[in-house]
Amino acid sequence: MRPAKALPALTGWIILAVAANFLMDNETIPDLLEMAGAAIFMLGPMLINAIVLIKHERDLDNSAPAHVVS
Repeated sequence: MRPAKALPALTGWIILAVAANFLMDNETIPDLLEMAGAAIFMLGPMLINAIVLIKHERDLDNSAPAHVVS
């Protein structure tokens, strides 16, 4: 990710983490929702990376030159 796009994404992720931490510390949401939110927060970057990698691989496959079979 380019720095121009990475910085706003990182800032948004930090704001989301602070908001989630505030909600969890104040016991304002149920425990099951807290666990689901924590799982999404921890696995989110990995899932985003996997989606971007799959898209990149698919784009590479689509841009390959056609093989000529004689």
